[in-house]
Amino acid sequence: MAFAWIAHSNFEGGSNAEWDSEADTDGILDFPHYSELARWPWSTSTPYSGAYCARIKPAGGTNDATLTEADINIANTATSYFHFNVWFGPDFDATANDTFQLFELQGAASAITGSVGARYVASTDVINMGIGSAASAAVPTAFASLAMKRNAWYTIEAAFNIETNGSGTADLYITEGNQIPQATADASVATVTNIAVTDGVFGLQDHLATTTGTILLDNFIQDDARVYPTPRYQLDPVFTKSGHAFVGPGSLDTAALLTDEATNAMVVWDTDRANVDATQTMKLDFDIDNQTSYGGPVYFEKGCYVVLSGTNPRGQVNMTRGSDKPGAVGPRYHTDAGVRRWGQRHPNA
Repeated sequence: MAFAWIAHSNFEGGSNAEWDSEADTDGILDFPHYSELARWPWSTSTPYSGAYCARIKPAGGTNDATLTEADINIANTATSYFHFNVWFGPDFDATANDTFQLFELQGAASAITGSVGARYVASTDVINMGIGSAASAAVPTAFASLAMKRNAWYTIEAAFNIETNGSGTADLYITEGNQIPQATADASVATVTNIAVTDGVFGLQDHLATTTGTILLDNFIQDDARVYPTPRYQLDPVFTKSGHAFVGPGSLDTAALLTDEATNAMVVWDTDRANVDATQTMKLDFDIDNQTSYGGPVYFEKGCYVVLSGTNPRGQVNMTRGSDKPGAVGPRYHTDAGVRRWGQRHPNA
């Protein structure tokens, strides 16, 4: 794992602001709050982490629903690694075989030189993730044998080596939930002729009108080394981008800014909607008086939102469920069931 990430989007602002542009003619792409997802009757209908994620709900149209970023680049002879989380809802279904893209790498003139997506097989009701690579018009051509479960979060990782001389490669790794990271590629292609990558496109493309249901996406990362899956519902998460450590009531035992406070800052707020308007909801501030750590506990009513700024900042918070510190109760709803239960009670639910 290397840091800082080349690109990173966790949707924790509840919008597409981390991307250059959005295409959504059919109006099937949004960024729901956990309280919205809690309205649906599926046990893991929550963000992979934090308070928000991206959602795509194809409903009979065929138009793409995508986010595009021009800073996702790979030069000739370079290798880049990608990471994102995906969840297929119990309502995800199709009446015909369908292969669709969830992530594309594009080069000059929008030529598709890399692709990660899925294949739905109507006769078996099975979803398989796949990967493809080419100089242009790349689609998934190598598929994992793993049948993707519905109502389950997965970490999808892809490594693309871009070579214009015909020696390019692409590898796909799939890890379910909090399982041990997949060590060997689930699907691969080799001896590929590519062109340099100039853009990344994230979302649903090339699906049939008969493919419908819910797809959730979260935590997109690009780097020059493999990122590996992030465990869900950690008690001591490290932040490289602003995000919610937990939602609902709870407390932190300690918190720390892990990078130089002269060029970086970390501010912790009591909110589950990335709301930093009211100074009264600020709980901790690590950009003053050379303060880099705090020993708590400090209590939150709505949720714990960690805001980072500066040059490649990193911060960490520590929470425990069984702390002996007075007032330290840890996050009360730090599971799928808990997040959904609190989301159903949410004032805006």
